[in-house]
Amino acid sequence: MPNWGVYNKECHDSGPQSSCRLACIFNASSALQGNRLVQTKIRPMLERAFASGPTIDVYDSNFARCSSVVRTRFQELSPLSRQSDACDRHALFYSLCAYARLIFTCPDKMWQRNNRMCQEAKSYAK
Repeated sequence: MPNWGVYNKECHDSGPQSSCRLACIFNASSALQGNRLVQTKIRPMLERAFASGPTIDVYDSNFARCSSVVRTRFQELSPLSRQSDACDRHALFYSLCAYARLIFTCPDKMWQRNNRMCQEAKSYAK
């Protein structure tokens, strides 16, 4: 799991809501420009929050793959979110997409494809 606490200095006033916290982190990292991901800024953001190189690699790749999905489906996804409209939800949806790809693909860099923990996480997510 990421240590988003490394952004406490920049985001201490972002509040407890996930969408607000993630919006602050993505903006503090310059990883969002409007509602678009700035892919070149994703890796540095991840390197600050994760300690594992393979984890950073997988998430960086997942964010790249999620970029167009979130942009094209944002209007469809927004009503499904239980987050208030206090903050933009793009960073939240990009993060959820990247995490879902992690669970559904069980990348070899992080665990063996037939690993029981991976299969349990995938079943739970479905």
